Amino acid sequence: MPDQDAITAAVLRQNSLKSKFKPTQTIECAEGKTVELDSANSIMCVTSKKVDFAWFYTHGDILQCSVEKDGKTVIESSTSSLLGRALVGGMLAGVGGAILGGATGQKEKKTVVNKISVQFRSFNPIIGQDRVEDLVIFNRLAFNPRFAFRTDGDALAETLHSFLSRLIAPPHQLPQPGTSSAADDLSRLAELHQKGLLTDDEFRKAKSKLLG
Repeated sequence: MPDQDAITAAVLRQNSLKSKFKPTQTIECAEGKTVELDSANSIMCVTSKKVDFAWFYTHGDILQCSVEKDGKTVIESSTSSLLGRALVGGMLAGVGGAILGGATGQKEKKTVVNKISVQFRSFNPIIGQDRVEDLVIFNRLAFNPRFAFRTDGDALAETLHSFLSRLIAPPHQLPQPGTSSAADDLSRLAELHQKGLLTDDEFRKAKSKLLG
């Protein structure tokens, strides 16, 4: 587990991002997840109905992101390659059978895609390790027709991947802690404790540090 200083810094930073967050686009994903994008401030918020929790990301937080189609990576960006890399030549495979192969000289082949998702990896300072988030944009087999018959899956996946790729770039200036009140910071700590992300002892120590 990370030390208390790391946990406290993470809480302060989350509150700082939350105070600046002004979403300009919302993307609903399967499995109860929602992504909100703030283009002006380069902040992304991911919420999940399953755990009733939100986490904010900005410059330098994303280590790797990719667009996955039926379990295969078609675009990937990472800290070692800030430009999207098409692993499948030419056009992306689209919903209902876009063309794969592009101008590779091979015979064009149409395919039907059943699932489109955007995955990203980031370091979570609360748990002290990397975690991978899977955001399902389109799933032909989903019970919810909103995701089973979505026709803009490709466009949404590319929009989200493009935004995430921007967050891989080194930050010009990270949000500064201290823009939120002590009450906000304590509230955030309490929320992390309630969700089981902080033990009783970690919560007490972090709370004591915030109160001086």
